[in-house]
Amino acid sequence: MPRSTAIDSPPVARISLGAIGNFALNVGQSTQLVVTLLDSAGRVLMDRSVSYSSSDNTVAVVDRSGIVRARAKGTTTLSARTGSASAMAFIGVAPPPPPFSQIEAGGSQTCALTPSARLYCWRNALGPATGSAHGRPQPVVSSVTFKSGTVGNTHQCALTDAGAAYCWGDNAFGQLGTGDTISASTPVPVAGGLLFRSISRGDRSTCAVTSGGEAYCWGSNVSGELGDGTTVSHPAPVRVASSVPFQSVSVGSGAACAVTTSAGAYCWGNNGNGQLGSGATAPSLTPAAVTGRLAFGAVMAGTGCACGLTTAGDA
Repeated sequence: MPRSTAIDSPPVARISLGAIGNFALNVGQSTQLVVTLLDSAGRVLMDRSVSYSSSDNTVAVVDRSGIVRARAKGTTTLSARTGSASAMAFIGVAPPPPPFSQIEAGGSQTCALTPSARLYCWRNALGPATGSAHGRPQPVVSSVTFKSGTVGNTHQCALTDAGAAYCWGDNAFGQLGTGDTISASTPVPVAGGLLFRSISRGDRSTCAVTSGGEAYCWGSNVSGELGDGTTVSHPAPVRVASSVPFQSVSVGSGAACAVTTSAGAYCWGNNGNGQLGSGATAPSLTPAAVTGRLAFGAVMAGTGCACGLTTAGDA
């Protein structure tokens, strides 16, 4: 009768310890540790028991299944062990984010405003904006407080209570409105000292409307998106060539649209897809009326298109 031969399981030589996302949490959040067990040849081993621990359970605890729960602000070291093999990971715990009253996402970034006028932003680690990438809300470093903001893929802008405009991020095309093309990792004032009631950023340009209804734009003007009747780019605000008073403005990719104080809509810039709503596909270097005689409450310019919401609530 043949004899059975026992096959010894290879020992664990190394532990690879990771987590879903970064090793950073806010108080009250949790994440799953991802543990990979490897033998001396680098092969993945299965069905082995692993024990976990935290060097400071007041900051974060880890249960038997590897779920980490953040308890208090601080730092701690997480450990995973099986047999003689072990691995450690460092984790930082931040206070819980404050409640937000406004939030806007754009490209790879998101910003939000608290009821106390503190601005927080966060973005994908692969995002192209100036400054460090943070997957969790980080306060925007500024000595001023803001009432509203607009978020783009590479730059952001915000308005103070008084209506002063500040921008930060990439400035290769003058989209920060500072009069130069120097990028900024913290908010810098837009040149000209104008006061605005609304502001909108596009891919490479920015526009805003003053309390008197005048629209100003700055940045790239390759497609006429600044609306000043030229295709000359400007790193500081230039007035949009229109005598019509505007209520709000929206900047897209190569085009912009605005709503007048009487609910009319005007667009300017690139029109290759008919995104200006003028009934044609010819570009316009100055504001052109959107056809249809609809009364708009809001208009949004996008990439190759624009959408509007009427005062009756129709889209």
